[in-house]
Amino acid sequence: MRKNFASVLLLQLLLLPMVAGEPLPVSEREKPGLVGKILWYLPNRVLDLMDIFRVRAKVGPGLEVGARFTDAFSFYGGASHSVYAGLPGPRNDPEWPAFLGLQHQKGMVLMGVDATDVMPYPPEYEYSEIGLSAHLLLVGADIGVSPVEFFDFLAGWFGVDVRDDDFPRKRSAPPQPGSMLNPDRVGLTYPLAPKPDQFNGMPQRLNYLQENVPLRLQGQMHFLDSNLSGEDSGKYQQPPVTDFRLELFYDMISGPNGSMGIDPTLKINVELPNFEKKLNVFVQSSYDDDLPGLDQINKQDKGWSVGFGRQMDRWNLSTDVGIHTKWEPELFLRFSWRPHWTWDEWFFGFEQRVFWENEDQFGSLTSLTSYIWLGDADTWVFRNVTAGRITEISNGFEWQQTVGFGCPTSLRDESKRGKNLSINDALAGYAAKASIFGEDERITTYRSTLVYRHRLHEDFVVMEVEPGLEWRDEHDWTTQYRFSVGVLLFF
Repeated sequence: MRKNFASVLLLQLLLLPMVAGEPLPVSEREKPGLVGKILWYLPNRVLDLMDIFRVRAKVGPGLEVGARFTDAFSFYGGASHSVYAGLPGPRNDPEWPAFLGLQHQKGMVLMGVDATDVMPYPPEYEYSEIGLSAHLLLVGADIGVSPVEFFDFLAGWFGVDVRDDDFPRKRSAPPQPGSMLNPDRVGLTYPLAPKPDQFNGMPQRLNYLQENVPLRLQGQMHFLDSNLSGEDSGKYQQPPVTDFRLELFYDMISGPNGSMGIDPTLKINVELPNFEKKLNVFVQSSYDDDLPGLDQINKQDKGWSVGFGRQMDRWNLSTDVGIHTKWEPELFLRFSWRPHWTWDEWFFGFEQRVFWENEDQFGSLTSLTSYIWLGDADTWVFRNVTAGRITEISNGFEWQQTVGFGCPTSLRDESKRGKNLSINDALAGYAAKASIFGEDERITTYRSTLVYRHRLHEDFVVMEVEPGLEWRDEHDWTTQYRFSVGVLLFF
């Protein structure tokens, strides 16, 4: 059951970049004859094998970082003008692979929306590629693997040319300038705004991404909903994407046994209105059942998490099922009951969650959140979180107590001021937080931090800085310094 579910879900994700009416164009050429096919049979198999892998070492001025899980989940930021050497990667046209060449790129890519400039020598990624890239000052690397090219390699042994890139060819298309990603397909249900060849600075790029990333995601969810429900045109229209955010943080804790790391976070939760009438699909960089205040660096690395959920508002119930995409993929299930009530000006929210995961087996997470807004204009908010967790493999009962007091000076939707929000939902503001963590009757950690948020670009880009102190039992209560700084993107 687990393998079947994972296979279907992964296949749907790999197909997400192909949400259009027409496939990617290939060069027009005459079909080879029987003699040509025989003579080129083995050389084409070698070329198809090399097409699977992109391993480029780069030299030249640049500063950039990128990650790809197909076009649908591709990210990039920076600029470089470099010479590369190595395996060039997939050939989008039937041509001889160039093991040495030029690679130019500049701009940003977010969730498959390309806000890069048209350059003379683009990297020419294949839409299903999975990989990483980085460039630091004068040297860089670009590595990746293409599932579609792997399928083309296997099919080629049986005489099927999936990518239409086998030799001999009568002519190939001349090199063309281009952007980071493949051209947008025509016939999109939710078309993106036209992309300029050159962007006039960072504000224009950010505005383009803010407008088009939700549209791209809306179209992908429409494609997924239509395929899962088996309906060419669904009865219910795909709702717009809201409350979707991306975060990138650098976290540091001083010694003893200090640590540092970069923590990217992606959270998407979108309705599938036609598949089983009303179902949610979620994609997150982490999806676990740890205590809500646990550091990301102390959580188990579960990779990307993808799944489906159903919310039954009438009974305050929700169910989720999905997979963690780490190797090997792991199935998870959970069932939650979330009643809430008010007392005078206080709000109380309770959650009782029962879950099962491959590693942690069965477990339970219980939490109680309360908050109150203070001031004539609901200027300040006080929050309290009490949570406890136990699993079949945990070392006793783990618990957390956190209090926070803050002033969200700017919210995305000011009509929600006074609701269940905190500094984590603010575009600008400041707060103080204090937490205690423990196991059974033993206290293990004290933590105190300050949070400051500042809006960098309209209601889209926000910077957060969070310094603090921490004391741990395992380190004989030595004072440890914490520092976290990051950028958040709100859609």
